[in-house]
Amino acid sequence: FGILLWLFIAAPASGVEPAPANPLADGVALFKQGCKLWQLAPLQKSSETLARATTAKPDDVRAWYWRTCAEMHVVLYGMDEGTTNCPGKLVTEYVEKALASAEKLVELAPSSQEGHALLSVCTGLKIADSPSTLLWNGPRVAKLNKLALQHGADNPRARYLVGTTVFNGSAVLGGKETALNHFLKAEELF
Repeated sequence: FGILLWLFIAAPASGVEPAPANPLADGVALFKQGCKLWQLAPLQKSSETLARATTAKPDDVRAWYWRTCAEMHVVLYGMDEGTTNCPGKLVTEYVEKALASAEKLVELAPSSQEGHALLSVCTGLKIADSPSTLLWNGPRVAKLNKLALQHGADNPRARYLVGTTVFNGSAVLGGKETALNHFLKAEELF
């Protein structure tokens, strides 16, 4: 009887999923799966799992980094012309989530080159989702790109992200030639 009672107590309730033992590691694994398969469900699940990681450890820079990446990729998935199962309101919701997460990341790690570059990309995604914000967010993208490069011109991920914002942004950011230079430098650094 003691074993049965222990099994009853130790077993999760029917239909209730146990909380992950390591939400950061689990969230990163789900993120990688979502990117590899390019599927919305694991990307959203990774975002939710990483939100639990940042709630559990609000000062964990790695958790905020990965949460920003996951939320940003939900937006990218939704903006992908080949996807049809992602409503526009979900994109808008995740743009705001990604921006808030990237801002927290930069707050926690003010000299993080990737943090500034991710915040720049998320700000660019905000412009793409809401073009009327270009007037104030456009200069912000340029400033964040500059900060990312000041803090880490030799960081290939930061270079790539800066190149992405320049490529997709207005010519004021430098144009396609400048973007190509960032991509080539990132490739060299990888």
